[in-house]
Amino acid sequence: MVDGPASGVFALARDDAGSTARPTGHSAAAGARGRRPWSWLRGGAEGARGEAGDDVGNGGAAGAGGAGHKPVPGWTAPPPPSTSFLTWTGLAACLILACPALLVFIATPDVTEPAEAEQLAISMHTTERFNSSAPNWLAPHFGDQPRLERMPGITWAHMLGMTHLDPQAPAQGLIIIGRLVSALMALVAVAGVFWAAHSIAGPRAALLGGLVMAANPLLIYHGRLGTEASAYLGLYAVSVAAALWAIRPLKPGPSVERQFIGWVVCGLALGLALLVAGPRALPIIVVPILALLIICPGRVGHLLGLVAALLIGVLMVLPWAVYVYENLPAPWAMWFRPFHSSESPGIGGFFGQLGILLGVGALALLPWTFWLIAAAMQPLSRSSSGARMRLMLGWAWLAALVLVLVWIPGARSLGDILPLLPAAVVLLVSVASLQVDLVEVGHKPVSWRGLRWGYWGLLAGLSLLVPLGLLFHGDLVAGGWLATAWVDDWHLGSTAGLAVVLGGIVALTLPWVRHHHPGRAYVAWAVWSLVVSTALAVSIAHGPQAAGQIRPLSQQVHRVGNDAHPLVWHGPITAELSAMSLYSRRAIPVLDEVQLVQAAREHRLVLVLIPDIADDGEALLDASRLEVDRSRWSAQLVSAGEGAGVALWRLGLDR
Repeated sequence: MVDGPASGVFALARDDAGSTARPTGHSAAAGARGRRPWSWLRGGAEGARGEAGDDVGNGGAAGAGGAGHKPVPGWTAPPPPSTSFLTWTGLAACLILACPALLVFIATPDVTEPAEAEQLAISMHTTERFNSSAPNWLAPHFGDQPRLERMPGITWAHMLGMTHLDPQAPAQGLIIIGRLVSALMALVAVAGVFWAAHSIAGPRAALLGGLVMAANPLLIYHGRLGTEASAYLGLYAVSVAAALWAIRPLKPGPSVERQFIGWVVCGLALGLALLVAGPRALPIIVVPILALLIICPGRVGHLLGLVAALLIGVLMVLPWAVYVYENLPAPWAMWFRPFHSSESPGIGGFFGQLGILLGVGALALLPWTFWLIAAAMQPLSRSSSGARMRLMLGWAWLAALVLVLVWIPGARSLGDILPLLPAAVVLLVSVASLQVDLVEVGHKPVSWRGLRWGYWGLLAGLSLLVPLGLLFHGDLVAGGWLATAWVDDWHLGSTAGLAVVLGGIVALTLPWVRHHHPGRAYVAWAVWSLVVSTALAVSIAHGPQAAGQIRPLSQQVHRVGNDAHPLVWHGPITAELSAMSLYSRRAIPVLDEVQLVQAAREHRLVLVLIPDIADDGEALLDASRLEVDRSRWSAQLVSAGEGAGVALWRLGLDR
């Protein structure tokens, strides 16, 4: 019989003295350790013959079916070892395959996302302060105003490239730098998931995890925007992965050198994450690591390593916090605002927030959501006997993170749930790796048998529906089936080519699904997701939503005025202010009515940006409000914005 989770798993744990006890009666586990690292790609039970042989469980006779029972192998053994060459080759393959969706036409779309416009404008203004040796350039600034509610990490990263740009060059160079930083950090997130999956479940889970993460639409979306989201995700993934590498779960205890390197890297990534995302990154990183230490056998003593990593992270942020405290108004309330809520949600509110978080997270993991649901239940399955501890690592990581996100008020946006992705992917691929091992010894788990045909049919249908949806996207919008057009027009030839590629991948997996080769099927399905994600990313980059109206309006500003004519903003502050400041490469002050008249008297001509929700330019000349001679002033509408959300007026003194 197979040892239970307690006897088998804890038999591998090494105590503080360094002695290692190996489980007995697990010849199948020994056979697994002797397999070639990537042998799982060759298939299922047929591929296992000749490697593990008939010596499975407690004897070949039982495995041959003498008693009609197919034993489950000893899952308490560590994952199959891999050579450094194969590990680095798998990582390189994941990063290379992730590049097209992240980098193709990354500079094409205009800046239309408010968060991207604000961050790039802050980076631009802070860089200008650095170039002009203005005071307090270490703090993010928008114009002359410090933006202390934002941490400086991503701004500093942008400044490394923006510092060497021509101050008179178009804003496109700033946009490209900001987006390339995000794409690079998205690749770091893929590498972090690869690393974490490798530490828990071995090389095959690492390869699949890297591919699944690279194809995730939420990662691709944020990886193509010049915001802090992908940088935060990448540093978070690396921090947890380094902690897992340091504790070396379910394997003989790590060496002192390994612990030192792992926890130092964890602390450095934690400190950088704090500089990017602020204090909210602290519980999101520390609590899952603490949960992993608690449930991992024989690793509670690594709490000192976590404390050391925490100290390293805090010490990295402390100098900047002291600098801000001494030179600018202390932003403590702004930094800790995510943890403050004036209302108590109660039990009903808690479960309501939990449902919203899980629902949005499930949508973010499409098309792997079905497998994730099965993965969440797999640790409770009978087929997981002896492997539950390995599966519970990913499960505990995800569960701890969900509880932290529910506790943080207002963490419901797509950017806030990004930390769920690495945990969910690691759990998913850990279960997939277990399914491959079970099939190799002739035991077909219920999750694989129950979902394989449904998932294959889903991808087969999507292989036809996705190309048709791209081809008839305009007709769907015209018919009212879609509210807004998102993608560029597709021609019949490109649509047919995409359908052939997707259909070919699905057809390739048909014999693997039928003959139970989950390893090959999972990798092919991950490549299918990458193809779809890349096609959609390229289409959206050329779609109608990629062309904003602020950039043409900024060009009109250059045509009707110059630097001698002030460009000001009058009215409520909206997201268009950041975008206009970015594209015009000018600091745009916000003026009230009295300040506006004073600027017009001083410069005789002022270009005024007025949001649609504010008064029009003629109202500015209301003598009863401004107490000026109406006959001496003129207001001319230069551009109504044409959907930009802001109008451009010329306010001048005639005589």
